[in-house]
Order: sequence, then structure tokens, then C-alpha cells
Amino acid sequence: MAWTERYVSVAGGGAHDGTTEADAWTLAEAIAAPYAAGQRLNVKAGTYANTTTDRTFGVAGTTTAPIWWRGYNSTIGDLDADFTTAKPAITFTTGGMLVTAAHQWFSNLNISGARINSQMSLSGGLIRVHRCRIENTAANAASSATAIFTNGETQISESWLKATSTATRVAEFRLSSALSGCSVTGGGIGVDLTTAAFTCVIFGNVFNDTGSDGIKSAQACRIFIINNSFYSCGSDGVDLSVAQTSGLIANNIFDSNAAYGINNSSGANTNLITRIRNAFYNNTSGTENGFGDTPSFSEVIESASPFTNAAGADFSLLSTALSKAAGLPGLFENQTYTSYMDIGAVQRVEPSGGGGLIRHPGMTGGLNG
Repeated sequence: MAWTERYVSVAGGGAHDGTTEADAWTLAEAIAAPYAAGQRLNVKAGTYANTTTDRTFGVAGTTTAPIWWRGYNSTIGDLDADFTTAKPAITFTTGGMLVTAAHQWFSNLNISGARINSQMSLSGGLIRVHRCRIENTAANAASSATAIFTNGETQISESWLKATSTATRVAEFRLSSALSGCSVTGGGIGVDLTTAAFTCVIFGNVFNDTGSDGIKSAQACRIFIINNSFYSCGSDGVDLSVAQTSGLIANNIFDSNAAYGINNSSGANTNLITRIRNAFYNNTSGTENGFGDTPSFSEVIESASPFTNAAGADFSLLSTALSKAAGLPGLFENQTYTSYMDIGAVQRVEPSGGGGLIRHPGMTGGLNG
């Protein structure tokens, strides 16, 4: 599709109409203008300071003309292939971002604040969040980084999600959603599945030092938990506390979690959860629990931590690790939230001419200009 370009800047405002960088809107003006389906709103780096007021993104795109809020640093599109340069910072004191309309995309944004609820609330459905930092700094049980509510089918990819240790969870999924290539840290539960009868795909993420379970499903869902790394979770890596509809838990690495790697604490419907080629090291209570005689296929049991330096957030795999020999990925090689593309055992392959955009394994699309 041909995007209609619009521009947002901290230096914008006045009689500006948003049609050029020189005539950029402020963020508040862009939201109030209002923006429209088919627009790509280029948001220039700077600090967009908000206080207690929530910013509501309530205009819907369509299936053929979504709306794209696209951060850039100095040149339009420069952050789409740059994982180190500063992103636009949308900050709050106690307010947050509320995305209430469907078919909106957000990329290369740094969203933070201390909202007593989710910092970025996604209730519009069919929303895409790509390579964003979302952090909630409030010391409150309800203060998650993000929550996906009604309409579902939302995807969060290659992003950095964090909450304080006081928060019950970092992310809450209530309807069919996908989490891919993200770092989830802090909080209590990393990803909390709290509504029944939906499908959730959690692929290629790192769950690092969560206060409780890395993933907890307290409802009967259809789950696909694949190619994730779970390190130092305060309880189980994955906890299924009720009988699941069905699911696959495959190619994950569980290292130094305070209880089990995988815990089917419901003890029911064990034959509906297939576990294949998961790797385990030093999980305090053991590798798995609650599956009875239902087998776990091709388990890998490490004799030492397979990660290069997990305590230093380097989740690349040691060359001596059995996990690496088995082809399991260790994720995020000593990366910060701006730089999530080296995927452990799956390395960069630059084209001979250079300039290639390296993607997360399994991603066939992306937010391209």
C-alpha cells in the first residue's frame, strides 16, 4: 500500500498540519487531529513528556490500510535497521498509552511510566507492537508493562517488557495473541494467561529473573511455547495451573528456575500437552512435574549452565552446551533492549554487499517502508 506520510516532533505545533517534518504535529495534536487509516506517523526522537493523563489511540485502521506510529532518530526509517540509536521516548508520570482501536502498528518507541495499571493497554485488537521498550516503574501489584484485552489477534515482537518486583505480572494476555523475540524481565509472572478458550503463541523470547513463573496459564487455553529461554524465574519456568485445551512446549531452555522447568500443577489432561526437545539445568524442584506417565520426548539434560553469561544477560549458548548441539537457540547475545537480533545458535548472515536487515528466526514479515 502507499502510505500517507505524517510527522510528529517535540518541536512541532502551532499552525502545523503534520504533512512535512518542518510542519510536524506534537504528539497530542497528532492524536487529536485525528490521524486516519493509511497514515504512517513518523515520530522523531525526543522526549514526549506526559503526566497523569492517559493518551488514547482510538482511531482504527483497516485490514488494507492500517495506521503506523513509526519512531525514527534523525532520518525517516533509520531505526528500522538500527538497534542502537535512541528511540523517541513517550514518558508518563502516572498516565499510560491506551490503544483502543484496531489495526494500529507501533514500532521503535520507548514507552515508560508509573501507571497503576498496564503501561501500554492494547484493547483494540489486531495491533502490532514491534521493537518497542515498554516499562512500568510503579511499585504496585496492578502495574504491568502491557496487557492485551478484547478482540485479540495482537502481536508483540522484538520488544523489551519490564515491571517492578511488586507487580503481579509483566504482561497479561486475555485473548489470542503472539509474543515473539522479546525480553521479559522483572515483575511477578512474566506472561499471565488469564482468560479461557484462546490460542497463545509464545516464540523465541527470554524470560529473565521474573519473580514468579515465567509463563502461567490459569485458564484452559491452546498454548504453543516454543524456542524460549527461561532463566532464574522465582518459581516455575512454565506453570499450567488448570487443564489446558491442548498445547506444544518445544525447544525451550530452562536454567536455574526456583521450582520446576515445566509444572503441570493442574495434574490433568496430561496427554494433551506435548513436550519435545526441551533442555534443563539446575531447576530446583526438577525438570517436569504433573505429567504422570505421559512422556517428554528427546529431553536434553545439561551438566552445567548452557548460557555464556546469563547473569549478565548474555543468553548465547556455549559451544560445549548439549543444547547447542541439539540445535536449540540461546537468545539475545549480551543485548540491550535496543538490540535484540543476535539469536544465539542462529547467527547473523550478512549479504556480501552489506546492508541486510537481519530478522528473528521464523519471522516472514515485518514493518518495512
